Amino acid sequence: MLDVKIPAFANEADEAAWWDSNRDLVSEEFALAAREGRLLRRSDSSTPSAEVPGLCLSDDELLKVHDAARRRRITFLEYVRLAVHEALDREPAA
Repeated sequence: MLDVKIPAFANEADEAAWWDSNRDLVSEEFALAAREGRLLRRSDSSTPSAEVPGLCLSDDELLKVHDAARRRRITFLEYVRLAVHEALDREPAA
């Protein structure tokens, strides 16, 4: 486990600046947690489970998706949605 200390923030702007400037450290901690099996799966109760397909991805694949999404500055789900749409666009019409 890396020594990542998240400070108390005076306001949202300070918090956003801290997360932005420590992006690489947080990403490294996330990767380490994945390798060590410390990641927890959480569900968003606002989204009905019937509308969310399950994806089976390895830890390495999940890390690649998270890293790619971070580089594009979009969420994990936005990146997955884009990847699926791009793959479908490459498929020949039926």
